[in-house]
Amino acid sequence: MKPALIFLFLIVSAACFAQFSVKGRVKSDSLEIYLPGVNVSIPDLNLLTKTDERGNFRFNSIQKGVYSIVYQFPGYKSYITTIHVKDSLDLGLVELRTGYVQMSDVVVMGTSNVAQQKTSNEILQLSNAEMRLSGALNMSDAMSRMTGISQL
Repeated sequence: MKPALIFLFLIVSAACFAQFSVKGRVKSDSLEIYLPGVNVSIPDLNLLTKTDERGNFRFNSIQKGVYSIVYQFPGYKSYITTIHVKDSLDLGLVELRTGYVQMSDVVVMGTSNVAQQKTSNEILQLSNAEMRLSGALNMSDAMSRMTGISQL
């Protein structure tokens, strides 16, 4: 009887501390590409990983439970969802929607080759309204449309 109780205790203990994996793949909703470098986190467990070059991510050693999972990537809206871990879990394909961060003004400073000016630095200012009117998709695009600025 005693060996049976010990065996039962070991099986119940192992089941309580069972750990599982959570994996998935992240892609853009509009560009139809997999996104490398997306921050994927489970804040409840203080875990963070990044997607690989094919958009894949994986968390190992996750215990049973209900957790929030957060996806963040520049140029895309953050996405938060709840997962129920009962066994190893494949979240499949997660699509991030494009979004943008609205900024007020952008100040660009540069040097001038003209000696007659009062300052050696020329200051250009571009408002967010001017950025929208120029059709710029992001700050780098807006700056490249300004006179005298080239993009590397």
